[in-house]
Amino acid sequence: MVLVAGSVLGHIFIETLGDLVAHCLWHRPRNQEAGSEEKERFRRVEKRTRKLLAGMRCDLSREGMEMKREFTAFKVSRSRKDPLVYAPDDYGGLDDQLEILQNNGYITKVSELPFADRYRMGEEFVDLLLGRK
Repeated sequence: MVLVAGSVLGHIFIETLGDLVAHCLWHRPRNQEAGSEEKERFRRVEKRTRKLLAGMRCDLSREGMEMKREFTAFKVSRSRKDPLVYAPDDYGGLDDQLEILQNNGYITKVSELPFADRYRMGEEFVDLLLGRK
């Protein structure tokens, strides 16, 4: 079948092809840019919370911990070293680091007690933390 310029079928074909090319040229790079912007934002956050994120990364890499998303942040010093439990003595400026993570949408406070707070990590944060993204 030969498409003649100006025919209805030719017009539909050219319009569809044009839409496909436009989608590939304009939509895909924006998604890639959004991903690189998120990675850059994560790198900036990581510079300010390096020790805490290293501890989280280590904890989530342990056997049986890869699916865990909640952690405890103690407000006072604590001697036990449990996975996904963080204390101010081990992570200087822990409250400030947690606030940075909250402000960037990486974690959410789920409960507050007089001696500790519970937080939940978002999946995107875990993917960035473990280098999956």
